Amino acid sequence: MFKKLLIIGAIIFATYSVNAQNLFEKGDIAVNLGFLVGDVTTDFTPGINASVEYGAFPVGDGFGVVSLGAGLDVGFYSGYYNDYVYARPSVRGAFHLGILNTEKFDVYAGVMSGYTTGYPVNDLFMDDFIGGRMMLSDGFGIYAEVGFISASNLRGGVFFKF
Repeated sequence: MFKKLLIIGAIIFATYSVNAQNLFEKGDIAVNLGFLVGDVTTDFTPGINASVEYGAFPVGDGFGVVSLGAGLDVGFYSGYYNDYVYARPSVRGAFHLGILNTEKFDVYAGVMSGYTTGYPVNDLFMDDFIGGRMMLSDGFGIYAEVGFISASNLRGGVFFKF
């Protein structure tokens, strides 16, 4: 009897999970505004970040959604003689894992690539990240991303969903 109830409960849970609406789905737009912290060198001060993502296409039946977008990181560097500013425009793509997400939480992993301009380098870059979002109210929430992102290991701030 217990096994039958366990199986029925698992089926109900799986059905509920697949049919539940996720925070980020196909057609959604998210705008992130935040700060870069955890700099990889002590000479960098926290920078600022802005990015936008579009839910481009779903993967499987409720398995997740792929987003495509663009971003801009701006950082500040204090040198011995001068202070410098660098900018990193980029394109980004992320996979939002639907089976872990709910109406309030979004877990994703992605890559971004772009060009660093300004001191200390002018060069192409490619970074990877893992992130999460939490809705605080309708269309507004907070986010955080970790990885080797720009000149920092952590970015976070607020996001707006449209």
